Amino acid sequence: MAYEQKPGSGSLFKNDRKETGKQPDYRGTYKHHDGTEFNVALWVKKGAKGSFFSMATSKKETSKQQSNENPAYTQDDLPF
Repeated sequence: MAYEQKPGSGSLFKNDRKETGKQPDYRGTYKHHDGTEFNVALWVKKGAKGSFFSMATSKKETSKQQSNENPAYTQDDLPF
């Protein structure tokens, strides 16, 4: 049985694949109370008052939404 996030909760994990300073230090997901899922990116930064977290979110696209928005081919590409 796969883990399913409960509404209003999320998880972050250390980004072991970070190659540049622009990539987040931590990545994960969050599920809003209405069921909408988000990708979460978190950076650890240093400021005048010490270390702090900077965060960005983006709406998580389902594979069905992605395939409809960016089809591999269109009807005009078909040879018949």
